Amino acid sequence: MTSDKNIDQPEMYFNAKPDKRSTLIPLIICGVVVAAAIIGWLIYQNNKNSDTINSLQRQVVETKQKEDQQQQINNAIAEKNLKYRTNWDKFIKERHSEPQVNYTWGGVSSFTVAVGNGTEYTLDQVDVLVEYIRKSGEVWERKTVSLFNIPANSEQTQTAPSSVNGVKVNVAIQKIICKQMQFCYPINNGNSSDPYLCN
Repeated sequence: MTSDKNIDQPEMYFNAKPDKRSTLIPLIICGVVVAAAIIGWLIYQNNKNSDTINSLQRQVVETKQKEDQQQQINNAIAEKNLKYRTNWDKFIKERHSEPQVNYTWGGVSSFTVAVGNGTEYTLDQVDVLVEYIRKSGEVWERKTVSLFNIPANSEQTQTAPSSVNGVKVNVAIQKIICKQMQFCYPINNGNSSDPYLCN
């Protein structure tokens, strides 16, 4: 009888149902691993997005700063150019040598006309008007002496022609063009605060 019981005992182990807890543990571990992986991925994506957002924000700030700096530079240039245009006679000046005059028969020899450019821009063109005056005081004739591309902070000379009549000359700047400072004299644009501004 005893031997029969011993033989039957192993069958109990073979026919025993598996424990539910033993099958749940691997599933729980897998679930935890998957959840941890998802959480890690979400944290990584969040950090990545945060870096991208921070980078974009820095770019926006830097761009705005550059735009502000450029605007300040543009405003300073505009203010400086306005000063040149409205006070041009303090920066652009004419001088000339004294011509020889024939007081007996009348007539004026050729002479040198110089234009000084005290601005920091090249003057594209400066026209100087020369009037030859008779003894009576009336203008005998008028001639224009043109000078081109006068460099910044320099002086350029040109020869004014002689005249067969007249005993003296009047010399004055008649026209100035400087594209860099948007300056056209004597054209008046109607703006009293900046009359010689041109495009």
